[in-house]
Amino acid sequence: FLIESSPKYTKGYFENFDILFKISDNDPKNSKLKVSIDVSSINTDNSMRDKNLMDEDYFNKLTYPSISFQSKEIIKNDSNYTANGIIDMMGKKSELSFNFEFQGLEINKQNKEVAIFEGDFTIDRVKLGMNHIKSIGDQVNVDFYCELVRK
Repeated sequence: FLIESSPKYTKGYFENFDILFKISDNDPKNSKLKVSIDVSSINTDNSMRDKNLMDEDYFNKLTYPSISFQSKEIIKNDSNYTANGIIDMMGKKSELSFNFEFQGLEINKQNKEVAIFEGDFTIDRVKLGMNHIKSIGDQVNVDFYCELVRK
């Protein structure tokens, strides 16, 4: 993720998350995407800032330990997908739609075949439960890359 902050932008990522992605070419209505992110796994390359982000002013980890997304619909067009669903963050739920792309199949370090997907979206952190802070932008740009193992 990338968010405007004073005096510069803050970049970071989450290290622990679970993704379930089921795509059905024969019956697209059975396709689904479910994501759960452990907020305590945030990494902004600054341990003091990461600890501060767990406090009540930001993620409020004790009350809201995870962020989730549940699709209501997945639309497939060639190697591109659109997910329409609900993001749940800090007890607030909001509609979220985003596009992502299938990048291909590869063999990972554990010698397992993985399907690679990339995409991006923007969320308003204030509408999802965080306080507005003058020195921090409300819009968070999220880029994602994931390697999914077939189960």
